[in-house]
Amino acid sequence: DLHRGGTLSEVLALQSQRNPPAAPLAAFAHRWRLAPQIAAGLAHIHACGFLHLDIKGSNVLLDATLHHAVISDFGCATIDPEPSVPLSDLALHLDTLDEGVRRELVRAERGVHTLRYVAPEVCISNHESRGADVYALGHLLWELIYCEMIFATQTGLEVIVQRISGGAEAMPSWGAHPPP
Repeated sequence: DLHRGGTLSEVLALQSQRNPPAAPLAAFAHRWRLAPQIAAGLAHIHACGFLHLDIKGSNVLLDATLHHAVISDFGCATIDPEPSVPLSDLALHLDTLDEGVRRELVRAERGVHTLRYVAPEVCISNHESRGADVYALGHLLWELIYCEMIFATQTGLEVIVQRISGGAEAMPSWGAHPPP
C-alpha cells in the first residue's frame, strides 16, 4: 500500500503557510478525522506487544486523498517490557516478522528518540512504556489542531530541559487561537 500523500508533517507545514497552494486539510474537521486512525494504529502496535517510541508527524504517512493515515518508521521500536498480551501471543507476532526486522526490534541500541516528542520519564530514567508513546501522540494531536510543530520556537533540547525542570513554558501556548 503506497501512501503518496506525503507525511503528516509535510501536509501540516503547507497548511500553516499564509496562502497554502492546496488546502485539503485546512478545515479542522478534515484534519481531525485522522486522529482516530493514528490512535488506532498506535493501539494496534501496543496490542501486538511493541512500543513505537518515535510517534511524530514525519512518521505518519498519508494516502493520496489525505483521508487515510498509517504509522511508519519503526527504527526506535522495541518489544514492550510490560506487554498487555501474553508472551506466547507476542512470540506469534515475532514469528511473522522477517529476521532483519526481528533483529532491529530486539537489538540493545535502537535509534535516537526525537527530543521534542519524548516523554520526560524517558529522558530522566529511560523508562520506555506505552505511556511514552501516548505522550508523543498527545503532541501530535496538538499539531493536528494548530497545523504547526509543538514548541516550534524551541530546540528539542530546550523542550526537554523545561519539561524536566517544570519551567514556565512546559506547555505550549495557545496564543490568540484556543482549540476549536
